[in-house]
Amino acid sequence: MATIPQIRELSEAQKQTQLRMGELSEVQKQTERRMGEMSEARRHADVQFGEMSRAVSEFAALQQQMLIRLDKNDRRSLELFLRTHLPAYLGRHMRRCRVISADQLLDTVEGRLAEEEVDDLLRADLVATAVVDGTQMHLVGEVSCTADNEDVVRAARRAGHLRKAGLPAMPFVACEAIGPKTLELASREQVRVLVEGRLLPEAV
Repeated sequence: MATIPQIRELSEAQKQTQLRMGELSEVQKQTERRMGEMSEARRHADVQFGEMSRAVSEFAALQQQMLIRLDKNDRRSLELFLRTHLPAYLGRHMRRCRVISADQLLDTVEGRLAEEEVDDLLRADLVATAVVDGTQMHLVGEVSCTADNEDVVRAARRAGHLRKAGLPAMPFVACEAIGPKTLELASREQVRVLVEGRLLPEAV
């Protein structure tokens, strides 16, 4: 049987335990409150991050649109420039070079090709005539700041329409820059390349 001193010790120990339990409970409450505050802060951070991500995406899309517009404007400027200066660039290689209009081209091929082929040919950036190695030739060109495979394919296809119409034709691309793989494709498709005003040697 417990003595009075032992009962007092047990009572005191119980009080201390209850006190510590209370302190632990308060600490837990504070921890839970802080966790709630951190969770709320994280939620706000996630919202802000999402808004920033959307803003960055919108800016990137706007920048891409601006680059596309600038590229189109540069291409049009280069095309207009070449309409006037193409004979100067090709004169030593192709004699009597003359840029012809869409009307002149239409008069030449109408009735010789299917309508879709005529329409495709009329969309060529540049069409000219020149004497190449003593033969009267049509030059069919695509103009681009940086030539790509599609430019090469279009030039080759449209020159093919003229050949189908019974006219000698030579495709070319005029550009300020061209990558090695596109240059290889141009060589395979026998498309001449005019880069920065310099006609590259014809592939052997």
